[in-house]
Amino acid sequence: AVVSTQSGHYGRGKKLSNLVDDGAPDEEEEGPPQFPQPTPAEKQEIDKRTIFVGNLPTTIKLKALRKLFDEFGPIDTLRFRSCAISDPKLGRKVCMKTNRINENGLSKNGYVVFKNADSVTNALAKNGTVLEDRHIRVDKLIKSRDETKQESTCSIFLGNLPFSVDEEDVRAAFGECGEIDYVRITRDKETNLGKGFGFVKFKDSSGPSLAMKIKDHVEVGGRKIRVQKTKSKITLGNIKTKKEKKAVAKKKSNFAKNKFNKKEKSTDCDSALIPLL
Repeated sequence: AVVSTQSGHYGRGKKLSNLVDDGAPDEEEEGPPQFPQPTPAEKQEIDKRTIFVGNLPTTIKLKALRKLFDEFGPIDTLRFRSCAISDPKLGRKVCMKTNRINENGLSKNGYVVFKNADSVTNALAKNGTVLEDRHIRVDKLIKSRDETKQESTCSIFLGNLPFSVDEEDVRAAFGECGEIDYVRITRDKETNLGKGFGFVKFKDSSGPSLAMKIKDHVEVGGRKIRVQKTKSKITLGNIKTKKEKKAVAKKKSNFAKNKFNKKEKSTDCDSALIPLL
């Protein structure tokens, strides 16, 4: 077996056993310790050099993760997150160091911090790479407003998912709707079980439209799920000008006032229906 991508093979001719856990304890993080804690400005600069890698096999090692991305430039640090641990009483760090991982966990996530921000864009080419029959998700932490809007346009929201849901089962359920960019399931950080909802992002905006046509017939894990189109969420954080911030804040304030007034009016009408004793 080999590790493959949508456009070809990674590590052609190399055994998969070289890329997965050999039973030896694996560190949770690789790279120099960072002390003291970075300032907000420093953290933002680090985030610009960081990629998120989701839906990784639980058996993959840090050295394999480094090998997968070192072609895009020098790597500063790597770390795994969202691993289901077998003994919460010992704490996450101890369990990771002693390889006490819950075998029921389907996947784990990782972060790769490059030394240069330019490496991030190039590393996105690994999105969709298949490792042990799992399509990994590669994404950047900081996105522009246009990128966030495009992501929303091409995505669907899924509800009523089984807690034991697997990303690959969701991908298979919506494969007929178009090429899928990634599947994201929201999971509990301790147990790695799903929380009942998630998202599917397609390569283009036709995917959500096709998904809405089959929504009444889609089942995952023997369970009928809820499918909705996502809406672009505009917050004060991703609006640049003071004028825009003020307009959105006013809109939210008016919405809250109208909602309160409607509630008050409804209460008055209900009290008027109560007969006087």
